[in-house]
Amino acid sequence: MKKRKVIILLVLICVLVFSSNILAKCRKEKECHKNILTIYKTNDDYYSAGIKIHYKAGVYFGGNIEYHRDCGVNLELNSVYMIPDIFIFDFYGGGGVKINFLDEETDLHILLGSQFFFFFAETKYYLSENEVEYRSGFKFDF
Repeated sequence: MKKRKVIILLVLICVLVFSSNILAKCRKEKECHKNILTIYKTNDDYYSAGIKIHYKAGVYFGGNIEYHRDCGVNLELNSVYMIPDIFIFDFYGGGGVKINFLDEETDLHILLGSQFFFFFAETKYYLSENEVEYRSGFKFDF
């Protein structure tokens, strides 16, 4: 329970720091792009969060923090390219790396995802293993 509170606190601090810097930059340029916050549940029934920060036209950099009972805390860093709106869906693809602090191992993965209003779904294909992970949840634009 204590670890869960620490992870949620770290995510909230990161969101506040990044959003204040981005909003200050947007006010100067008079142009704001959307950043994306995602909240979802892992297979172990822990809530996790991720963020995608807009960099340039269609390019986002992001990260997720997850806690698992068997392997501890995972930090995922990724970059994705968002394909312009197709009907009412947003599709994106990219790649990233998952870092596990307990086992001190890294895994590269390909990330494919889609968004619909305030829902999202992602699929991760790991390059080092024959493993596929799915996640889905809620997304918030800010």
